[in-house]
Amino acid sequence: MMGRLVTYSFFVIVALTSIPLFLIALMIRLVTYPFDRRLRFLHLFTCFWASLYSWMLPAWKVRIEGRESVRKNVAYTVVSNHQSQLDLLIAFRMSFHFK
Repeated sequence: MMGRLVTYSFFVIVALTSIPLFLIALMIRLVTYPFDRRLRFLHLFTCFWASLYSWMLPAWKVRIEGRESVRKNVAYTVVSNHQSQLDLLIAFRMSFHFK
């Protein structure tokens, strides 16, 4: 019962925060478009946005290893094995530019 309550609460929080965070992302996109064609600022914001949700739920223990090996100013392709529905959120939590 407690697990369901936490899950429902989490999804309500996601639903309520997605609208204002989307509007912020839209504003970042509009303001930075002329000088940020690779959308790096927008990507950094979406990394924060996705990380926010994985930080909020204490039942999710996330440990990212090897982040120090990532080179700056290089775009990466991230491939997920989809062992869970959290793969995309965790990929954004790595906070580097990827496609």
